[in-house]
Amino acid sequence: MKLLAALGLLLFFQTITAQTEQGRYLIGGSADLSETYSGRNSNFNFSMSPSFAVFAVKNFAIGGKYAVTIGDATTFDASTNSYSSIFSLTTFVGPYLKYYLGKKPVKGVAAFNGGYSIYTQIGGANIINLNGFALQGSMGLAYFFNRYISIETAMYVNSAGYETLLPSTRIGFSVGLFGFLDKKKPAPSAPPTGSEQ
Repeated sequence: MKLLAALGLLLFFQTITAQTEQGRYLIGGSADLSETYSGRNSNFNFSMSPSFAVFAVKNFAIGGKYAVTIGDATTFDASTNSYSSIFSLTTFVGPYLKYYLGKKPVKGVAAFNGGYSIYTQIGGANIINLNGFALQGSMGLAYFFNRYISIETAMYVNSAGYETLLPSTRIGFSVGLFGFLDKKKPAPSAPPTGSEQ
């Protein structure tokens, strides 16, 4: 009985460690939600970032990432006893690097991406549309359920700069769901149908 349990445990760990092998595909994304208050002022942010990558070597994947962030800043003006709201939409696209550390079902994970970003702000009758550049790094843990699925939690730091605006930095916490796919295997060749002439 103990031998069967040991064999089962060994097979489980071999299946998990094969998840980040060279040539496999990584597809998924993460999301984060935050709201901050300062007196009567508040700031809401929601972000989603799908990504796709290929493991160039074991544990190290290279690919691309797209992100969209929705924000809403509400400010109270004591002189008029009224609130004003500014809505923002930020999009990002760029290369994506990701590294997994460890051989157990719970692995350390670090990611980095940088690229082109567009910031759009709508407040009252004014619309501002600015081009910029953003960088983001994150570190966290990946929880592997099996060879194909993981849930990842990470702390991240995002720095962005846009035309006419001062650079900004945001620190947050994200949760993501990722799938690991095998590379397509070549179809077996058909057997010869007749003798060679």
